[in-house]
Amino acid sequence: MHTDMDQEDQVFEIRMNTAAELITRLYHISLTELRTRPDTETFCQRHRLHRIQMYLDEKALNIARDTLTGTLFFDISDVFLLHFILFSVRDIPFVLGPFCPLHLTATGASAVIRQYGLDNLTPDQLLVYCAGYPSISELQAQNIVTSLIHAVFPQEPDKLLRRIASHSDTGIDEQENLLMRANHNTFIERRYAAERQMIRLIQEGDARSALHQLHIVEQDVSYLKRADNTLEKKKTGAAILRTTVRHAAIMTGLPALVIDQITTQNALEVTAARDEQAVLLAKEHLVRNMCKAIREAREKQYSALVQNTLYYLEHEYNKEISIENLSAEFSVSADHLIASFKKETGITPNAYLGQVRMKKAADLLANGSLTVSSVSAAVGINDPNYFVKLFKKEYGETPTAFRKRHTI
Repeated sequence: MHTDMDQEDQVFEIRMNTAAELITRLYHISLTELRTRPDTETFCQRHRLHRIQMYLDEKALNIARDTLTGTLFFDISDVFLLHFILFSVRDIPFVLGPFCPLHLTATGASAVIRQYGLDNLTPDQLLVYCAGYPSISELQAQNIVTSLIHAVFPQEPDKLLRRIASHSDTGIDEQENLLMRANHNTFIERRYAAERQMIRLIQEGDARSALHQLHIVEQDVSYLKRADNTLEKKKTGAAILRTTVRHAAIMTGLPALVIDQITTQNALEVTAARDEQAVLLAKEHLVRNMCKAIREAREKQYSALVQNTLYYLEHEYNKEISIENLSAEFSVSADHLIASFKKETGITPNAYLGQVRMKKAADLLANGSLTVSSVSAAVGINDPNYFVKLFKKEYGETPTAFRKRHTI
């Protein structure tokens, strides 16, 4: 005869197994239980490529696992910017991942290997290793964890995110490390060298490698200024980074409007930040967004007018937009704007705006709990019935049906 607790355990296990299967099918990402130390050892042996990946060492991961509380979950990243999320449900530790928020390039792989002196690792080996993991964003992975917990055990308390990055001196002898840190001038030179490398990588549009350099700079700044490392100082540092990134983007020929929109959005994120971690996340968004814009501009080779229009539509889609407003914004006639846009992209600005809005709506439906009416308003369509009609035309099903099929 089973007790109530036995039955609760069985229900939880069934729900967890079902959720894990759905997550694997939808996102191709694994969910692993780390109930015992042998579980942790197996996980590390399966995923660790190099000893420099500190948190894929079973001792370090066991410490992180034992640090978990009912109100925390960890987003852990390593020197290769491989991520995994460590969390608990009913005091049982689980790990989602690993996953890669960014695609690693050959240039990025070579830069990482040079940075850490990984002579026993080739760029091809690193590329193959990272390519073996799903490419999803940190936010998407965090939403998966939050949705999973809510679905399998709604009684679980809300959890705060803590991001852990292990990026710097893992491979350096401790005595050598202390000597290096004792030499303040050498440390500053290293910081500026990392900044110069970051600028070069931003100009190449290599977001992954640029973020890697940003993390090195951040750690060195934290060491140099640890006695005066307040939130306001962090925000001042973000403003300096914004100027640096803006200059790098200007040198690539990226249109001024695109640069202004990206940096303005970053300034708003930094102003709204309530802790140091939020400031760092805003810095990462800035680097990632600018690299993406530079890369797309280089690959697609659109004119400045069309680049500006594309970026405007992709980031202002939630506002009321008309051809007249767009043409006034860019000081051209409506006919010239439409003709240029269609010639270079194959569709009209209005058609492109519709695609952007439907894509954003699909993401909100699959990864959030907003009502259909709220989603409609969030993507700039004030008539929910018209929104449903447009969505069904784009995806072949209603927003409600789409949500049921794409959420746990």
